[in-house]
Amino acid sequence: GKEIYAIHCSGCHQMNGNGREPLAPPLNKSEWVTGSPEELGLIVLNGMRGPVEVNGVTYQPPMIQKQMPGIGQNSAFTDEKVAAVLSFVRNSWNNQASFVSPEEVEVIREKAESMDGLFTQGQLLQLGKALQ
Repeated sequence: GKEIYAIHCSGCHQMNGNGREPLAPPLNKSEWVTGSPEELGLIVLNGMRGPVEVNGVTYQPPMIQKQMPGIGQNSAFTDEKVAAVLSFVRNSWNNQASFVSPEEVEVIREKAESMDGLFTQGQLLQLGKALQ
């Protein structure tokens, strides 16, 4: 997971997970990372757009880019690789959360495939309530 993160995520979120203005918000100590693995998986697979609140700070342009692309359409990102990077992020820096299995990613991917485009924070919060 660490290697995948270093190659594909750290350019915007940094190796320390603290985010990088004007690109991306922090993943370190982020409730989006340590919360629902389903929500985080949907973000990674489908992407996210618009402002997002992390630790009480609303990140929006010009603090971050308007959108983060998802990786779900790229066949190189198998369920195993997505599970590895999700588990790495959920258990790095100051984060402590459950590991994510490839089987969980398979289920999340099935949900993500039926949904169009990049998610907004509001859509993810609604989905989170529905997933509970």
